[in-house]
Amino acid sequence: MVKRLELYNEKDEGQQVFVRYTFARSIARFLRKNGISPKLYHLNESDTAFLILAVDEEDMKGRFIRNTHTPQLHGHKRFRKETCECLMEDKSLEKLKVGEEEYGDMKLINFGRILAYYSEKLCCVSELHERVTKECLYPEFKEKITSVTNGISLDWISPHLQNLFNQYIAGWENNSELLKNLDVIPDSKLLEAHHLNKRELSERFLEWKRKQEVVSNFDEININNTVFTCAKKVN
Repeated sequence: MVKRLELYNEKDEGQQVFVRYTFARSIARFLRKNGISPKLYHLNESDTAFLILAVDEEDMKGRFIRNTHTPQLHGHKRFRKETCECLMEDKSLEKLKVGEEEYGDMKLINFGRILAYYSEKLCCVSELHERVTKECLYPEFKEKITSVTNGISLDWISPHLQNLFNQYIAGWENNSELLKNLDVIPDSKLLEAHHLNKRELSERFLEWKRKQEVVSNFDEININNTVFTCAKKVN
């Protein structure tokens, strides 16, 4: 058992399971204490499957809609079976069985699979994501897997690209279907806008670094290279 948590360590599997399960039990206790019995739970990503283990109801299957944002295996939480069994109450262990997977001699619990099993619908964020999830991740649940896009926000599209869209795809702001006509924009124009975006991004990064607002391992950025960034917020 994890007896003491002085500083949460995401790399510690025991702490991950303990914190997620404890949080889920707190939510379940709050719902029970206040007489709240949702007809449908809308859960987001595999971490939230811990709530299924914590809610003490007879029939939980079909009471959930799950959103998933990644078709990659690492985005679907897996923990060793022995770790889960060590840290969870007996009444939760029966629900773990639907998530069991074996990799060689290692037995894991895939919480994404638990959520897929209990969900009425499994919503992906694009048609391609839906296809990959059906074919590669959870083919046994393909009948309940669907997709709904996150939509398009003007805040996500740079001024350089907006200018191109205005020039070649008039009316796209009010009719997103028109964006299927992106092929009418010359590749050279898209590449030029892309490089302008990267140049402005690199200048912004370097300014943040000068002000010591970010920590980085670069002193300059080659805009012809792929740029990977990782953002963390500490409150």
